[in-house]
Amino acid sequence: MPAALPLKDPVKVGQLLRRRLRELKRTPRELAEAVQVTEDYMADLVAGRRRPPAPGRSDLYAPMTKFLRLHRNDLPTCARAERAAAEAAGRPTPRCAARCWSCAHPSVSACCSGGSHGRRAPSSSG
Repeated sequence: MPAALPLKDPVKVGQLLRRRLRELKRTPRELAEAVQVTEDYMADLVAGRRRPPAPGRSDLYAPMTKFLRLHRNDLPTCARAERAAAEAAGRPTPRCAARCWSCAHPSVSACCSGGSHGRRAPSSSG
């Protein structure tokens, strides 16, 4: 099967991975082996349970691109768009969300508002 044409519109990374794996009749396990990551990591990425790697992670995207026969910019472009959409929606990064759970904040938004994990603005009363 020839390489895919470049994407016109970015999609979620997991969606692109699932589509190409299906088209090529390959499995997430085979992709994980080709990229040299754990099967669990790849399964989470394909299922959309994991945030895509940073667009500059050529150590991951280059072997994925080769294995899936994608255009070289497809995965980084999709990752950039997906990360920007998550940021615009106000969703915390996975690292910040983990800290919010560990410090028992009742709401992630209260903890991470303004990007200041756990730091509250000084009170105006006083």
